[in-house]
Amino acid sequence: MIKNLVIIFLVTITNIFALNFNVYPTKIEVEANKISTGEFSLINNTATPLRIKIITEADSDYGEKYNLNSNITIFPKGVSIKPGATQTIRYRIKPTKEILEGEYKSFITFREVPSEIKNIIDKNINSNLKFVTEISIPVYSRGENLKSKGTLEKISYKYTAPTLTINFNSISKGNSAIQYFYSLETLTTKRKLEGSLGFSKRNGKKQHSVLIDLKNDFKGKKFKLKIYDSNGTEYYNKVIQL
Repeated sequence: MIKNLVIIFLVTITNIFALNFNVYPTKIEVEANKISTGEFSLINNTATPLRIKIITEADSDYGEKYNLNSNITIFPKGVSIKPGATQTIRYRIKPTKEILEGEYKSFITFREVPSEIKNIIDKNINSNLKFVTEISIPVYSRGENLKSKGTLEKISYKYTAPTLTINFNSISKGNSAIQYFYSLETLTTKRKLEGSLGFSKRNGKKQHSVLIDLKNDFKGKKFKLKIYDSNGTEYYNKVIQL
């Protein structure tokens, strides 16, 4: 007999189908100089009761110095939700002088507390399976004198049909993260794909590796690749051959 214990943690900032529970809203933005209050709605998607605890966590791209953990109050910090029911969680974010300039960020994380693990017996395999859901909601505080300034380096790409991988380093020199986007346009049909390449750190260097599914085989085809930020500043604009 084989015994396996598998616990799968699903960490997300968006809603994913078939999670044990959902959380709304999925993002919070507050003003750095005002007290902000609001509510989350937790929905139990299962046929059994769920226990969920709520904690605050720092974003590694912002570090321990630029988070809102000590500014956030949550009530209650743990709940039990009946099958199909909705539970309200309240939050309060109080400003301090430290967060009045630049961008600060934390996560409010909703973590399922596992119940007793049940055995699933299938012929010669005895597996103990438990799926545990965890959802992290980003909380942003944007103060005065925001500075989004940075550069990209070591931009490269690799194509293995149908996937294009774009690699680069972002270097942020400001006090807020920069979101990067790509535009990929064929030279013949002018078909264009656009999407996000992620965020830089608040300040410092970060490595990026982004996979783009082109759906079809474009081996040997030429594309115009642009990389730009949310302000429209271009960092890369070249014709590439896959």
